[in-house]
Amino acid sequence: MKAIKVFSGALKCLMNHLLDFLNQKKNFVKIGSADIHWVLTVPAIWNDGSKQFMRDAAEMAGIPSDLLTLALEPEAAAIYCISGANHYFMESSRESVKYILLDLGGGTADIACHELTYDGLLRELHEPTGGDFGGINVDSAFWQFLLKLFGSQLLKDFKEQNTEDYIDLFENFDRKKCNFDDSRTEESFPISSTLCQKYEETNGRPFNESLSENPLGHLVSIKNGKLVLKSQLMKDFFENSVSKMKLYVESLLNDPCCAGISLLVMAGGYSESKYVQKILKECFEKRLQVIIPGNPAAAVVKGAVYFGHNPRKISRRVSRYTYGIARMMPFNRDIHPESKRIVIGEIAYVDDIFNIHIKRGDIIELNKDTAALSYYPPMAHMIQVILPVYASTATNPTFVDDEKCRHVGNVIGELSDFASADKMELLIKLIFGGTEIRVELKEKNTGRVIKGKVEFWG
Repeated sequence: MKAIKVFSGALKCLMNHLLDFLNQKKNFVKIGSADIHWVLTVPAIWNDGSKQFMRDAAEMAGIPSDLLTLALEPEAAAIYCISGANHYFMESSRESVKYILLDLGGGTADIACHELTYDGLLRELHEPTGGDFGGINVDSAFWQFLLKLFGSQLLKDFKEQNTEDYIDLFENFDRKKCNFDDSRTEESFPISSTLCQKYEETNGRPFNESLSENPLGHLVSIKNGKLVLKSQLMKDFFENSVSKMKLYVESLLNDPCCAGISLLVMAGGYSESKYVQKILKECFEKRLQVIIPGNPAAAVVKGAVYFGHNPRKISRRVSRYTYGIARMMPFNRDIHPESKRIVIGEIAYVDDIFNIHIKRGDIIELNKDTAALSYYPPMAHMIQVILPVYASTATNPTFVDDEKCRHVGNVIGELSDFASADKMELLIKLIFGGTEIRVELKEKNTGRVIKGKVEFWG
């Protein structure tokens, strides 16, 4: 089954659940998906193709595209923290404040750096960063530990044949992960007797007896139906995740763009972990005030509602990549390599130029337009033009096939109204500043607007 069917099915289930709930209320008229503006949250570190995937999945689920807004999760969490009674940043100060926000979810950790201005708007100071070191990272370390204790085949059988017990095991671990306190010498949580029975059937002796021969045996035991782990072992499960958090935050603090940071804000379900809170406070409390809002696990979803009502709360962002469109230009032998030279008619051109629309690190004001650049359809009487869009981590790429460049999608323009034109100059403007990139196409000579879109892929 294709991934988009799984995602669209999940979104459709959530949508129908909400509509069923609303339509059960006697004081409501009949409500459908077209009567609601929907907000779908995504990690800020996702690329444009991943955002496009989620939009496509939502449309497949029955959510109208024009009634759908994508919200970046750390931005939504930040808006929750400054809205209404949840104002954690500026209770007594009228000055702006700069902060780092850690949105610690299950899969990803999104790290954003913002300035909250005196008039209540958010300005991005640095492009979003982070990675796949959310709470599941701790689960993965626990799973690797179980593999060393029980063996891969036994765990595979346990997962497939005793799925409910397997889920219970990780739910029990997840609760312990949240409440882990390293001041205690050991932690314990229920474990299915089925797993130990399978071990005894496979190995011919009880699990506890075999621990003396296991290198990890001194760190673990099973007592009264509970798995007992030494505190040091629990800390080891967190190590990879928290060390990356510290590394990323430290990097931002050393970046000139983030000068003046005074707060570290923790949001997301994983931020409820007492151990993670303790480690980050110990590491940064001399330089930053650490803020944990009430109910941090709900910060993103509640903030998304605020964002849906006022998407202009984010007044500026920072471009994560250099974006441009491939095009040809007149060949100049003094600056262009011969390998890029092509001849059309009797005129020499250079191919694959990276025509930059915005550079990595550029400040994008919400209401500020970028310049429209000229492009020419490659042949007359076309009904559609397709121009490749490229992204680069370099600031000034020259050609679209440079090392740090990647083809990320296409600008598609419908030219049916202009099919009789022998030569056409298109003005193309990539519109940044929102959570998604949009495009505006215009025929230069007439000023007529052309229907167009940007299609990204992962």
